[in-house]
Amino acid sequence: MLEWNKAQLIGHLLKVITNSSTLWVSWVNKIVLKRKHFWTTKLPTDCSWIWKKILKLRPLALQFVSFRIGNGESISLWFDPWWNNACLASILTYAIISQCGMHHGDKLSAIIHNGSWCLPRANPRSHHLDPVLLHWLSTFDPPALAIGSDLLLWDGSDGIKTKTWEIWNSIRYKGDLIPIVGDSWVSFLITLAELPDKPKSTVALCFAQIFCYHVWRERNARAHDSGVLGPNKLLNEINKDVCARLHSSNWFSKIINSRPDLIPSNSL
Repeated sequence: MLEWNKAQLIGHLLKVITNSSTLWVSWVNKIVLKRKHFWTTKLPTDCSWIWKKILKLRPLALQFVSFRIGNGESISLWFDPWWNNACLASILTYAIISQCGMHHGDKLSAIIHNGSWCLPRANPRSHHLDPVLLHWLSTFDPPALAIGSDLLLWDGSDGIKTKTWEIWNSIRYKGDLIPIVGDSWVSFLITLAELPDKPKSTVALCFAQIFCYHVWRERNARAHDSGVLGPNKLLNEINKDVCARLHSSNWFSKIINSRPDLIPSNSL
């Protein structure tokens, strides 16, 4: 649910950065952001809860937002995260930007010519360009400009996705795939019993038996409105019984010693 909530908020974030034609986005640009830039604006102390949450999700969104650079005429040179998912304004100070003779409203296309960096004449008051800027220009190659419009991408796919489930599918935790063992409890037990690794099969059936017993007992307690344990205590009781069962015979003891991979650490 937390990830789904983040996905919904990121959906609003994407509408802001794509300047969606909605009343809310217009209000954000004119009243909330004013002349500030979304990616670099500081978190205000007197803003609404939802706006604060959206701004706090910028680092997460930047893991999936990228640019497919075309002619570079719609990408803000300093305030869009076109370079390594970072904004140059967060790396180079405003003084450095002014020193190289450029303006805050410049686009990416303003500093690239024929595939090379092309800065305007430096500020005549400065004797040399800032070392930070010189290092950046000498270290990184300029992106190649092409014919056509710039595209903003979400998770590498063409176009920004605003459907909540698509955003959620990108940001959600993805664990290892769990094998499908059937659509019923009986087929599940049969699958466990027929595992080719017999020690693993026996231990798995032991876990299933103890789990089933405790869930049945908890269900009955809730039905009769007495002795409800809750999920945390229920899990602790299951772990205690598993631990007791695994130490109840020499066979299980041998399994624990020879096959520690079969036993979860929280059950020992």
